[in-house]
Amino acid sequence: MDALDGTVNYKGGLPFWGVSIGRIRGGEKILGCIYLPTLRRLFSAHAENDEAFMQEILLPAKKIGENKNGDIWNPAVLSGAVTLRVSDQSDIAKARVFVDHVKGDDRDREMISKIFHSLSLRTMLPGVPICASASMAFVSQGAIDAYVHTKPKPEDTAAGELIVEKAGGSIIHKYPCPESVIATNGLINEELVGVISNGLVQFRLDKIF
Repeated sequence: MDALDGTVNYKGGLPFWGVSIGRIRGGEKILGCIYLPTLRRLFSAHAENDEAFMQEILLPAKKIGENKNGDIWNPAVLSGAVTLRVSDQSDIAKARVFVDHVKGDDRDREMISKIFHSLSLRTMLPGVPICASASMAFVSQGAIDAYVHTKPKPEDTAAGELIVEKAGGSIIHKYPCPESVIATNGLINEELVGVISNGLVQFRLDKIF
């Protein structure tokens, strides 16, 4: 669980932050939930279902009192569930790709900057939202076509991975780093890996020369 994913955005008053809860049992993803409070959207998927869903929070939960057992709350009012589906974009030149920053050393930052530069040359308007849960939710609803995080923590992506997969997308693990996660619509995987590879080649050449 990541109780506050996108801390930098939250502190800065930007809307891309949320709560991410994923359940894994025996190495298998069982449940994924992502809540984006500023957008009032709840994304969810379960291993036993073939689809992922989004609901809007029409009225948030509200505290109405207290008793000896603790606080008393009125539950949130949610809209009906909408089935999520990834985009059908198959042209890498028109693909919208988000890339996350890396909390690492200078080498890690240089690598991601080269990947971002390569994406800026070959895709449409790459972005850096600094929130894994929001980015993966956006992939699942087709708002963007792919998301790249070179060194996420497991709690950053566990829920989002299941939601993207159930929405018809793909998850690529261990590239370009052993802990990397790439979420896509499943139609641009080969081209996207190629673009990332070009960035890595430039990164390595810069280190040599």
